[in-house]
Amino acid sequence: MKIKYAVLSFLCALTVTACIPKSPEEKPQGVLSDAQQRTLDKAKETEDVLKKADDERRKKLEELEGN
Repeated sequence: MKIKYAVLSFLCALTVTACIPKSPEEKPQGVLSDAQQRTLDKAKETEDVLKKADDERRKKLEELEGN
C-alpha cells in the first residue's frame, strides 16, 4: 500500500515539474491566434469610432441646450 502512494506521489511530482518552463524566456507568447488578434483589433477600432461619434453627438447636444 505504501508503494502505491510513493509511486503516485512520484508521478504527480514528475508531472508538475515537467510542466514548468526551463527558463523565463520559454513562457508562452500569447494564447490568441492571429485571426483572434485581428478580430480583437477590429473590435477596438470599432469601439474608438463609436466613442468618437458619441462625443460628437454630446457636443452637439450641449450646443443646442446652451442656445
